[in-house]
Amino acid sequence: MKSGCLTPRTARRATRRAARVALRAGAALGALALTALAVPAAATTVGTGLQVNTFGTVGWSRVNTAGVHLRQGITADNGIGPEWTAAYDTRVGLQLSQRLGDGLGVTWQGVVQRQNDGGFHGNTQWAYVDWKLMPDWDAKVGRFQSPLYLASDERHVGLGVPWVRPPAEVYGLLGNVDSLDGLWLRHRWPLGDDTLMVNLYAAQHREARGGFRVSHQPLTGINLRLAQAEWTWHAMYAQARTRLQAPADAAVLQALALLGNPLAGGDPSAAQDYDFREIKPLRFVSLGVRHDGLTWLAMAEWARTSSANRVFPGSEAYYLTAGHRWGDWLGYVTYARLVGRTPAGETRFSGLADVVLQAYVTSLREAGQSSLGAGARWDFQRGLALKFQVDQVRPRTDGRGGLALEASLPAGRRSVWLYSATLDWAY
Repeated sequence: MKSGCLTPRTARRATRRAARVALRAGAALGALALTALAVPAAATTVGTGLQVNTFGTVGWSRVNTAGVHLRQGITADNGIGPEWTAAYDTRVGLQLSQRLGDGLGVTWQGVVQRQNDGGFHGNTQWAYVDWKLMPDWDAKVGRFQSPLYLASDERHVGLGVPWVRPPAEVYGLLGNVDSLDGLWLRHRWPLGDDTLMVNLYAAQHREARGGFRVSHQPLTGINLRLAQAEWTWHAMYAQARTRLQAPADAAVLQALALLGNPLAGGDPSAAQDYDFREIKPLRFVSLGVRHDGLTWLAMAEWARTSSANRVFPGSEAYYLTAGHRWGDWLGYVTYARLVGRTPAGETRFSGLADVVLQAYVTSLREAGQSSLGAGARWDFQRGLALKFQVDQVRPRTDGRGGLALEASLPAGRRSVWLYSATLDWAY
């Protein structure tokens, strides 16, 4: 399958129709996988040269604590609760690609999955035109996969990653920045038997959630990726001018107004350092490595966000995964950790404004979580895999933690257990 996407306005209706087709096709494939288990894992090419791929996951998950929901992303509105649910991890995807000649091609990919309103809807993840400029140079224009992480290309294709889902501490750090709209340039350098890929892009990303609107524009970055026989090395740097529009009655706007009110001990000049409505620049750095041999699997990744704005000092996160194969079975363990950073000391506020600020600084200091998980993967048929995973998630403090819990843990509890099982496929 290909990676990479700009959605024409006229394609939105086609996206919804194709998404419904993908859902029905994925359900049929899932049923076929469970009964016949005999379909070869290969892309389908129709007579016109159109290549068709489908992929998906049917997943079940729950936590062990009543009244608690576990989120897997910093901007996620939905979480995994104490009742078994297939809604959180279940998704179906369809990818269409067509070569046009003279080095040109087009690719579209849509995914049907649960959205923040609780319903299942389709959305376009990729919709780009690619052009082979020279033997070692490629360009994409449109909507394409964000290359922020080591496993970005496979993030929504469960069959491509060892876990039930990528570690949330790292992959949930920036929220839902999966796709970018813009221009991508890639250069390949052959290094003997290895290949170094340099990816440059200039793009934008926009999303709306619960009355808030977020835009990253412009968003630029460079990604280095060295591919060896059993090793993959990844390095990423990106920065963006980030803007946030909040509803007029949002509590964060009221807090910002209080910081700028001299009658409440605020300082109008100092309050500008805490204005969340524009963060420039927001920076992201990540480093990762993967070793995938016949017997052993090892993965490690570190990521960090930062900015010059005191309101967003950023966070750091990492994970370590080690696994061993026994035939068609893979057993693995993962440790991940997320830590929020705190701004430098502040003495320009007093009174009520200082109380509000110190509460915010305390929340940043307490933000974070760690998790320890173990799982098993069974590739029982080409293109089909079953996974089982158990995670213990521990907030950094007794409260809600970094991105994990939608309610505080009961008194005396310091962690929550997450149980998951999935069936992944790709054809």
